[in-house]
Amino acid sequence: MVTKFGTNFNDNGTIQNGIYYPILTGTDANDSISGLAGNDIIDGGAGNDSLWGDSGNDLLRGGDGIDWLSGGDGNDTIIGDRGNDIFVGGAGNDRLIWNNGDGSDKMSGNAGYDVIEVNGAAAAGDTFRLQKDAQGRAIFDRLNLVPFTLTVDTAEKFEVNGQGSDDIFDVNSLAGTSITSVQFTGGAGNDLLDGRGTSTPLVGYGNEGNDTLYGGTGNDTLYGDAGNDYLAGGKWNDILSGGLGADKFYFESKLDGIDIIKDFQYAQGDKILVSKIGFGASNVSQFSYNNITGGLSYQGQVFATLENKPAGFSINTDVVLI
Repeated sequence: MVTKFGTNFNDNGTIQNGIYYPILTGTDANDSISGLAGNDIIDGGAGNDSLWGDSGNDLLRGGDGIDWLSGGDGNDTIIGDRGNDIFVGGAGNDRLIWNNGDGSDKMSGNAGYDVIEVNGAAAAGDTFRLQKDAQGRAIFDRLNLVPFTLTVDTAEKFEVNGQGSDDIFDVNSLAGTSITSVQFTGGAGNDLLDGRGTSTPLVGYGNEGNDTLYGGTGNDTLYGDAGNDYLAGGKWNDILSGGLGADKFYFESKLDGIDIIKDFQYAQGDKILVSKIGFGASNVSQFSYNNITGGLSYQGQVFATLENKPAGFSINTDVVLI
């Protein structure tokens, strides 16, 4: 075992953006390393390590083994690496990172605005699920490939990056947890974001491929990006952007709020799909479009705004009842 205490004058360091960061590196044994004051980089190496960043904006890496990582005061970045680790962000706006191949970790951001970052498999598609447990914690699981679980006591945001081929992310109710927003970025491939079970605001990026993005009962922002995408904002006031390709924007009910479609392009094959049952509609003649405001209405009630106000938009050809 090695015990180290850093200072602002450590001989081993690096300069980033004009700021000096001491580097403290552990051994293959079970190490205890404290950064003390200043902005430190601490790498525990192999073994079951205990790392404290203390004050300053620190970078902590656990390395292999079962590690305990505490950022302390400041805006810290904590990476557990392999093994089932415990993250404690401490005061400040911290980023707690899980990378593909890491273990099942327990995470607490504590005070400040803290982000949980998850980076999935680079090649294969991930199947992720986010939900709450009976104790009010956020539980994040991967259900395929090499399964793992993240148990999150306190944090404000999840950022989930699929990175592989066809990624699936199912977001369920997070009511009663500390999570206030969820962001998903799919990889290359046909990705699915299903947020129909949550009221937590979502931001979804499909990236390449023919992606399907469902919002929930919060104010969501969905970007299909390249490919022929399917976007359904769900309830409340959502922002939808299809990107390149023939995209479909689905509306379930006239009572779901007023969504903004940022880039409707009929020349690319974009369509607005409307539920006959949800709207009580029988014919597209019941719909109208205001080319001055971009408002799209059903029997006089606006349910969407086409922000780019596409010239030549036609109810008869661009709105489809299903």
